[in-house]
Amino acid sequence: MVRDLKDSRLAFIGKILSMFTHELKNHLAIISESAGLMGDIIEMEQGAAGGTDKFSEIISSIAAQVQAISALTKYLNRFGHRMDCTLSTFDINEAVEELAVLMSRFAGQRLVRIETSLDAGLPGIYGNPSLFQYALSTLVFSAIESFDSQKKSTLTIKTQSKGDFTEITMFKSEKEGLRLVGDGGSHDLSPWQHLHATVSQDGQGSLVITIPNNI
Repeated sequence: MVRDLKDSRLAFIGKILSMFTHELKNHLAIISESAGLMGDIIEMEQGAAGGTDKFSEIISSIAAQVQAISALTKYLNRFGHRMDCTLSTFDINEAVEELAVLMSRFAGQRLVRIETSLDAGLPGIYGNPSLFQYALSTLVFSAIESFDSQKKSTLTIKTQSKGDFTEITMFKSEKEGLRLVGDGGSHDLSPWQHLHATVSQDGQGSLVITIPNNI
């Protein structure tokens, strides 16, 4: 089982990296097109009226894409460093936000927007941050795959403090119950068992994860 868990985590890392690099290529393509357009305008207008405004728009577009790439790189850098130490004290809000951003492309392909509602007063959690992100990703992937891919939906991930525990709630903003692909006992919850966490479903169909602050 340990080997299977390690293999699954490696597959998870590969999936995240592939999604990230695809997004990075998209932003770089826009930068390249914008730079090429600027060159064309310079050649055609060479100081004609209106040229300055067009340059300003293109420069703003380039700056926005560079900023987007910088943000994605920051999240990926943090994601990679979570594997530096098996056990450490980590900010669960940062880990949730990071995962939401890195999974946004996968969600968008199914017309799903991931939103977060994070309790700023959460204490740091001592445990395995990489394993936590992997465990959360299995639920997010599974929930998104169960959504109607022809209809826009929102998946909200909420964190809140519960004494010596942190509670993470996942729900559809459309007030529909979440369904995991593999319902009926076949969905693998073993990663959460390694974190001494419990996963349940409340009366509204939301998924509720309860994890001790000292894993």
